[in-house]
Amino acid sequence: MTKPPIVLYRPSKPSPPVKSPTEQNKFTPVNKPNPLSVAQATLGSRFGERPETLLLDGQPAKLDRVMRETNRVLKAQGLAQVNANPAWVV
Repeated sequence: MTKPPIVLYRPSKPSPPVKSPTEQNKFTPVNKPNPLSVAQATLGSRFGERPETLLLDGQPAKLDRVMRETNRVLKAQGLAQVNANPAWVV
């Protein structure tokens, strides 16, 4: 004699209640400018880009050097510096 198969019933978990748009937590990111865009606008023709290389005054330069020079010019003009990296602040 064979026994009938055992069937288990597992109720599904109830879905969380849907919040109205006014109850939802919304994060509004602060619009930070792209540091390289700031460098281009500040340094003008002194700044250049090639594939995988940044240029400052026609010479290859690392991002830290470019941003420190950008911040030096911004500071001299009395404008706020780009402070995404503390090493860039002059």
